[in-house]
Amino acid sequence: HECADTCSPFEPLKFAKQASGWMAKGDATKRTSRWDFLWLLTLFRHTRYPAGLRRIMRSLGHESGVLAPGEVLSWLDELEALGVIRLKSGGFVWMHPGLKVLIREELKKDAPPQNWQGRVFEIEFQIARWYGRLLLATGDPMAAVESVFHSLRAIQKCHDSQVDWNPTSARQQSGIPCK
Repeated sequence: HECADTCSPFEPLKFAKQASGWMAKGDATKRTSRWDFLWLLTLFRHTRYPAGLRRIMRSLGHESGVLAPGEVLSWLDELEALGVIRLKSGGFVWMHPGLKVLIREELKKDAPPQNWQGRVFEIEFQIARWYGRLLLATGDPMAAVESVFHSLRAIQKCHDSQVDWNPTSARQQSGIPCK
C-alpha cells in the first residue's frame, strides 16, 4: 500500500476548523471579509472561478481599501495550503461537498455581529448576478440554471432572515428588496 506512507486520511472536521481559524485572523474588518469569502466558496455548487470570486467580493462591498489587489488569490493559496480547497488545472477552485457543510456550521458559530442570514442572502444574490453575467457573455445553459438556482436560494435566505434588507449604496442598483 503505497498510499499508507504518503497519504493522509481526509478529516473534514479538521479542515473545517482550520478554515474557521483562518477566518479569525486579522482585525474585525478582515475577519468579516474572510467570513464572507468562506461563505462564498461554500455556496457554489460547481467549480469556482477566481475572477468571479474577486468580482463577487467587490460587489459585496469589499473595495480595494479592505481587499488588497491580489488578496483573493493569496487567500486561495492559503486555503489550499490548509487543505480546505484544491486549485485545479486552469485555475479553477474545488471544495469537497461534505467540507462545505461543516465550514458553514463553523461560520454560523463565528458569525459577524450583523444578521448572518441576511449577509448570506447578499452573497447568494451576488452569485446569481455573476452567473447571469456569465450567461450573457457565453450563452452557457449551465450559467442560466445556476443563476436561477442561486436567485431562488437568495429569496429563501431573505425570507429566513426575517429582517428588512437594508442595501448599501453599492447594492441599491439591484433594486431587489427582501420583503
